[in-house]
Amino acid sequence: MKKSINLNPKRMMFFKISLSLILILISNQLFSSIISVDNNYPKIGDFATLQEAHDAANNGDTIYVFPSLASYSTIKVIKKLYFLGAGFQTFQVGLRSTLMDGTFEFLSGADGSTLAGFGGNFNVIIDANNISIQRNNAKGILVKTGHLGTVISQNFLNDIYNYFLIDVESENEVILSNNIIKNHSLWYGPNGNNSNNGKGIRANQTTNTSIIIHNIIDLANTTYSIEAVAMDVGSSNTIAYNNIVLIGSIAGIQTEFYNNLISPDIENVFIDFRQNNYKLKQGSPAIGSGLNGADMGIYGGETPFIDGGYPSIPSIYYLDVPLIGNKKDGINVTLKAKTNK
Repeated sequence: MKKSINLNPKRMMFFKISLSLILILISNQLFSSIISVDNNYPKIGDFATLQEAHDAANNGDTIYVFPSLASYSTIKVIKKLYFLGAGFQTFQVGLRSTLMDGTFEFLSGADGSTLAGFGGNFNVIIDANNISIQRNNAKGILVKTGHLGTVISQNFLNDIYNYFLIDVESENEVILSNNIIKNHSLWYGPNGNNSNNGKGIRANQTTNTSIIIHNIIDLANTTYSIEAVAMDVGSSNTIAYNNIVLIGSIAGIQTEFYNNLISPDIENVFIDFRQNNYKLKQGSPAIGSGLNGADMGIYGGETPFIDGGYPSIPSIYYLDVPLIGNKKDGINVTLKAKTNK
């Protein structure tokens, strides 16, 4: 459905306030202490586990987590901290990702925390206010009842077992933007037959306020598509636009759904969605068809998707350090870095 609108001022105010929270989080990082976590052997970081680093940190500290072949384990967060990994996918030989296995749980006291740049086999549970989950590759995200200012942006959520990949309980305010939500779940129904019960987003409580923009919901297991639910948000205070849904239904009454592309001819939309390449191909119906002429999908809008999930800090992609030096001349170090905005 395509329509040109002016967004409700109250909802836009919530949207702007939440975006301001992101900017505040970033600026606060400039004044925090930095703690490093490294589970490699031998390690050069301050701590070997996330929980050890958390327990030693003060509110407002930044925790940099080294890339590694071994995954970091479950953590419970009860402080305001900024967790930054190296990204969830590398595109150069010799570079590694920061991997997580288990659950990243934000509890009371963690208000204002950020998680960015992690990949692997983990879930996120949010039970605090103003939590920002950005640029991660995770299995799923659960937002518990009664929280403000949740921002879930630029993530690649991918699983075959989770029921809903983003599940928002009641009394929440949440922004979901520029995420890939890929659920090709197969389960055995009551008659023993395979069914595609993969589902995308659930935020259907009347007490929720949800802004869902520039996401791709990929439920495109075309053999068993009848039970696929892309968004179950019909009962919530929801506005959704510039999303692309590959097969699947929208549950409930949609009063503020604009310029979304639902169950299109998939082959004509993306360069290669089967290989997780969701860039729009030439001539795609999603180009320029979004609200106010924007491109639909994850690369449009104010927070375009970042391939690889690199956090918004500079990263070094080339480092040449001589093994031998002297006091007089020192050593000549060559490095190349890039920004990840």
